[in-house]
Amino acid sequence: MNKTTHAKIPLHPADNGYTTALKILANATTNHAAELGSGKKHTPTFHARGWKIAIETPCGVIGLWSCWLGNQFHLGYPGPAMCPGSSAQIDALLKEHLGVETAEPVLQVNATAVESNYTGEYKDPDKPLEANTVGQIIAYQSQGLRRWTTYWGPRVSNDAKEPGRVWIEHSNFSSTALDFRLVMPIAPDPLFSVWYGHDKGWNIYTCPFTFANRYALESPTAQLVHIQAYRDRFLALASSLAQVLGGARAVHVDYGFVVTPAQLEPLGYENIRWIKGSPDNYLGWGNEIVLAQRDLPENQIEHLLLRSGNQLVPWAAIRRLPTRALTTQALLDYLTF
Repeated sequence: MNKTTHAKIPLHPADNGYTTALKILANATTNHAAELGSGKKHTPTFHARGWKIAIETPCGVIGLWSCWLGNQFHLGYPGPAMCPGSSAQIDALLKEHLGVETAEPVLQVNATAVESNYTGEYKDPDKPLEANTVGQIIAYQSQGLRRWTTYWGPRVSNDAKEPGRVWIEHSNFSSTALDFRLVMPIAPDPLFSVWYGHDKGWNIYTCPFTFANRYALESPTAQLVHIQAYRDRFLALASSLAQVLGGARAVHVDYGFVVTPAQLEPLGYENIRWIKGSPDNYLGWGNEIVLAQRDLPENQIEHLLLRSGNQLVPWAAIRRLPTRALTTQALLDYLTF
């Protein structure tokens, strides 16, 4: 028996709506994984968002994360002890590629969901209650001036109905921590992680929340359409930063769930090895690791690692692609798999 995904999760009448929705999504993913596990042909797809890129350089790893919701980017790189570029040099690259400037303090106006007859402290007397697009009643309260992050982009629109700017921070601290996975094909454990965020390394990231509203036109927006406009800019910044760190040696792309072990041979992968686990007894949660390789032009070799996961990501696919001259276009090309 070839078993390469989880069993379905039973639904219970006592489940709340959120739990039921998660179980339905997990079971749909399980069905899809079983279909792919039967050997269904894989069709390469461009992954516009929801990935992690790790770039190997002589001075460490650059990590770039795209949230699957499409509303955040986060780039991490080694601290001053490892990075030969000065803070001023990297700030200049950041401004050049992201098209941002040093931010200024702007008016902060909080928007709070309240009851329809609310007259309390979270409402300014001169700002009427409003219903938002999902039917909530919103009260507005001015909080004075605030500089949300170090940098900001231009206003996303001159229309007051579409307020906000994309705000970007560059700091040695972030409230978000992210692991960037690398495939080390000759190591006993071929999967290695580098962490950025919290107090690890330096971080360049978009403000993760929307605070802009009709009274705070300059405040941060994290709307998908506005954040995704910065995708290629972040890729260009990562590519240039790799040059500062001595040049890219390889690029590792974590796509999440796209293929199963049964699909590797038809894709041209060879030397397929179960480093952990077996195809006959799927346990998930990292108990199975599959490593494969295929030839690339110029005597290069690509490695692909599949790691088992949970019901929402039964297999995570991480590719290691050797590179000699990394460009923004190359990174875009690597997002197709």
